[in-house]
Amino acid sequence: MIEFKLEQVLKEIDFNMNKLAVLANVRPNTVNDLVNGKTKRIELETLDKLLYAINQSSLMRNVGKYYQIQDLIQFHTINNEFEKLQKPLISPDIYKKIKSIFEHEIIYTTITGLNNISAKDFLLLYEDYFKKGVERNYQKNGFYEDQIISAFLAIESMLKAHGLIDYYEVVEDDHYSFIPSKKGLYFLNQLKSDTEKKEDS
Repeated sequence: MIEFKLEQVLKEIDFNMNKLAVLANVRPNTVNDLVNGKTKRIELETLDKLLYAINQSSLMRNVGKYYQIQDLIQFHTINNEFEKLQKPLISPDIYKKIKSIFEHEIIYTTITGLNNISAKDFLLLYEDYFKKGVERNYQKNGFYEDQIISAFLAIESMLKAHGLIDYYEVVEDDHYSFIPSKKGLYFLNQLKSDTEKKEDS
């Protein structure tokens, strides 16, 4: 089943359908149909225009995310047997090893109340921040945000070594930042699931 995610993207960049249609130079009805899941087909040129406009808006509004086709259109299978055959992005054994590493890695932060926190607990605590993207730029952020960035940079090499992050370029500041990779999102979801299981037991 094809699912359209444009409505969610518009909320993230704080944009409405008409503004996107104007900026992307596409018909308002096309945007409307995508948002409401009524589109039966879409031209690649239209997708290209929409993504360009969305990413321009993301940069201007400092959303901290680079959008791709899979952020607009996703495929979900309704075949449970097929889902069982799919391999997880991280095998259970590898997941346990990475989890153990992050549990034992202590981050020494200057964030009040979090002077010594495990990398695992830090990721769970700042999951939403991580998903928006960690910009390695200390000039335009407040003191508290700089502390969070500093803590993320302390574990950047660990995240990179295990393939848990992807990099993207922030054009206006000419520097690189990172967000969770697909593998990283899978790892975060597994951590959350484990934590919820502990709380329920």
